[in-house]
Amino acid sequence: MNKSKWTLEACKEDALKYTSRWAWNKASNNRPYKTARVNGWLDICCAHMPQINKPPNYWTIKENCIIDAHKFNDRTIWQITSHSAYKSACDNGWLSECTMHMIDKIKPKGTWTLQTCKIDAKIYKTISAWQEGSPSGYQTAFKRGWLAECSEHMTKSCLSRPEQSLREEIKALYPNADSKFFTQNGKRMQLDIYIPELNKGIEFNGDYWHGEGMIRQGINPHQYHANKKQFFQSINISYIEIWESEWNTNKDLCLSKAKEFLFNP
Repeated sequence: MNKSKWTLEACKEDALKYTSRWAWNKASNNRPYKTARVNGWLDICCAHMPQINKPPNYWTIKENCIIDAHKFNDRTIWQITSHSAYKSACDNGWLSECTMHMIDKIKPKGTWTLQTCKIDAKIYKTISAWQEGSPSGYQTAFKRGWLAECSEHMTKSCLSRPEQSLREEIKALYPNADSKFFTQNGKRMQLDIYIPELNKGIEFNGDYWHGEGMIRQGINPHQYHANKKQFFQSINISYIEIWESEWNTNKDLCLSKAKEFLFNP
C-alpha cells in the first residue's frame, strides 16, 4: 500500500492481524505502525490486543518501571512492547536508570535524516526526555539545526526558573511577548522571547547548555552564537543576550539592560 494511503482505518485494519504492538511493528515493515505512532493512533489501532491491566498509577512508581525494563535488552523493544512503562520513565527522568543494563545499538551512517529525527522526537514530550532517551537522534538534530522543527510538539513549560522569571517581567510590559520560531533559507531558529510590535527579542542563555553542554555534543558555542546573530540580522530582527550567571548575580541590572534595549528605537 502506498504510504499516503495509510489512513486511520487502514492502520486499524492492518493492526487486526497481530496480537501485540511488537509483532505488528516488525511484521508490517514499520510503515503502518510508524504512521499510527506519528499520528497518535496507536492506542486506537491496538485496542484489540491483549493487555495486562495494572493498578492505577502503577507506572508512576520508579521501581515498577525498572523491574519492567529488566525484561528487555533493547530500548526500542521495551518502548514498543511496554509503552506505558517506557513513557513514564521518559516523563519522570528515570530512563537512564531503567536502561543501564541495555545494549546501546549504533545506528548505521545515514540513518538520521530530518524525517527520521522528527519521527524519533515524536515519542518524547520534552527536549530533555528526547536527549536522554535518544541521544544520537537529538544530537543529530541539534548539530544540523533541526531541533526547533523536531521539537515543535513538545511541552514548552520546561523553562528554568531564571528564564521563567525574565519572561514574566517582559510579558508584564508586552503581553504579546512569547517564544517564536523563524525560518530563512531552509534554516530554522528560535528566540526565547520575541516582542512582535517591536520586532525585537531577548535570548536567555543557560550557562551549562550554552557552554559545556554544547561542547559535549561537539558544538562550538562561539560559532553557534555567531551563526544565530547572523541569522537574525538577515531577517532584520535585533535581540540581546542575557546569561544565567548575569541574572543570578544582578537581576535588576539585567532588567534595566532589557528595558533600555526594548524602550529605545
